[in-house]
Amino acid sequence: ATAVEPELTTVRLPAEQVGERGMEALLAVLEGRPAEPGSLPVRLVVRGSTAPPPAASRT
Repeated sequence: ATAVEPELTTVRLPAEQVGERGMEALLAVLEGRPAEPGSLPVRLVVRGSTAPPPAASRT
């Protein structure tokens, strides 16, 4: 995301936790159980590709 101009805004994910949850889900499915739902912490990394909203026109 930082190798292009403007740098791209991204969402940062905890890669290790994503892999852990994926493996837990796979093992659950292989054992005939439903995968556990859940969420992971994510963080928006704002870079140059994000601009403020356009100003509202006053008419």
